[in-house]
Amino acid sequence: MGNWLGHVGSGFFFLIWASWWVLQLSFNTLRNKYERDGRAGVPSRPLRLCRRIPLEGIIICLCTAFGFIAENMYPYTRWKMFDEEGNFIEANVWQHCTIWVAFWIFGLVKILAACCCVNLKPWIPVFRTFSFFIQSIVFLNHLKDRDVLNTKLHVLLLIAILLCVLFSGMEIWMKKDKFLPFMRMWATFVNGTWLIQVGCALYPIRTGRFQWKPDDQSVKFFTMIFAWHCIGNVISVVMLYLIVAIAMKFTFGHKRGYSQLEIGEDSDNEQRSDTMYLERLQGGNRSQNNWSDNSL
Repeated sequence: MGNWLGHVGSGFFFLIWASWWVLQLSFNTLRNKYERDGRAGVPSRPLRLCRRIPLEGIIICLCTAFGFIAENMYPYTRWKMFDEEGNFIEANVWQHCTIWVAFWIFGLVKILAACCCVNLKPWIPVFRTFSFFIQSIVFLNHLKDRDVLNTKLHVLLLIAILLCVLFSGMEIWMKKDKFLPFMRMWATFVNGTWLIQVGCALYPIRTGRFQWKPDDQSVKFFTMIFAWHCIGNVISVVMLYLIVAIAMKFTFGHKRGYSQLEIGEDSDNEQRSDTMYLERLQGGNRSQNNWSDNSL
């Protein structure tokens, strides 16, 4: 993360993750509603297959492993933690790698809980909160020995991360709350978009902009931009939910059942047939009785 590409790549990781959460939770919430109304059909084969495969855990493990390797390979190879004299080197690199390891562990827990260790499912929010907590500890150290603008950018990032810790931690005890998951997803969106913003502010050569001056005006400007990120990501969560809602309305919007008119006509026809059969049967019995009486 110590460069423009590292900040942007990490930001997109959280954006993809939060988008997946919103789409998944929106689909499950609306599908349960349609099932209660009797309008949900049988899931398609690709959807049933996706439910069986722990895609989220696999994607998290792959992305975090790629991030860990990229931290030590870009822009040059630096796998050493200590030099020849025993001094700790490449502190930022290994701190960032610690974050990737924490989220990799969370992805592994997701995979194991879906495949072979069902007892791990209650621990998923715990490990998710633990991952965000590790990220907050590492970025807390980024506030030292930096100019006023750099410090402010990381303070705002730390606020977004602590919100992720807060909302994810509250879900451990408040599992039935319907709003906490969306608040966690919103905070994760802010975490991702602000990471991208920090990269573009600290490494403006990549974006073709001038170097921001570390003064009060820049601090006030980026504080306002952070507020815009918070507002914009609320809109992002709502828009994703509406997209899923509209798509599912076209898919499950009509009740499945038989027409009442057709059922009524069939019932009347059956009733008429039964009545005619009984009349014939009774007529046959009467003629038989008359023939018996006459023969006597």
